[in-house]
Amino acid sequence: MSPASKRSNPWDFIVVDKASLLEKLSVCKPHGAAFLKDAPMAIVVCANPEKAMYGLKILL
Repeated sequence: MSPASKRSNPWDFIVVDKASLLEKLSVCKPHGAAFLKDAPMAIVVCANPEKAMYGLKILL
């Protein structure tokens, strides 16, 4: 990842490799997550709207 001014990146990446958590993630939404049940790991991408808006205010 390239550096960002003031480290205000509005995202976080979480690596999940615990089977019990992958099982929970596999049923967290009705469609499109079932494959996680048998996956060896997953990368969860989380966005932080407050950080995104802060960066937008700086640009404007």
